[in-house]
Amino acid sequence: YYLYSHFIAFLRMSKPSIPKLAHGNYWDWAPMMEALLIKEDLWEVTYDEAGQAGKPISPTGSANSAAVKKWRRREQVAKAQIILNVDPSQLPHTRSNAPYDIWTELRRVHASHGVGTMISLRRQINELRKDESENMLAYITRARHSFYVAEQMGLTLTETDKILALTGGLDNKYEAVIVGLDAIISTSSLKLETVIERLLNEE
Repeated sequence: YYLYSHFIAFLRMSKPSIPKLAHGNYWDWAPMMEALLIKEDLWEVTYDEAGQAGKPISPTGSANSAAVKKWRRREQVAKAQIILNVDPSQLPHTRSNAPYDIWTELRRVHASHGVGTMISLRRQINELRKDESENMLAYITRARHSFYVAEQMGLTLTETDKILALTGGLDNKYEAVIVGLDAIISTSSLKLETVIERLLNEE
């Protein structure tokens, strides 16, 4: 019991580590950073889905009130957590005092998009290809990550779009599986998960 209690205490004291934000990994970094802030009870002072444009609503009262002081302290800790989890190249985007402003600025810088970005994302998805040395699970994971990033950037992808992109990147080895899907690919009953299951079973 003594060793167990110390092990649990160690787990509680240990801090999770995530890859630092750099150019090109925002959509991996953002959900992990959000999870870290939630774990540390700091997401509330960083972003509030119910607030105007996501801006947290701070407690009212004098600057010396206990509630306001506690809020300000949590804001400082949240800011520190974000800064400690970005690459030095991203520090110019973290100059604000409020974690909300830092969070929204990082999103603005890394998630900004226009017509050119949409065209590029669509092309990347249409050009998905499974490498010969890549196992099926790795290929599916890479494809789903591409779908996730594209949708976060505002690109609309239907189930059919994803299925066509995923199966279109396969070589002739999987021709029998693809032919087997032909009978139902135009129906609403065919789901991406069904296709993924068949592909994994085939391998």
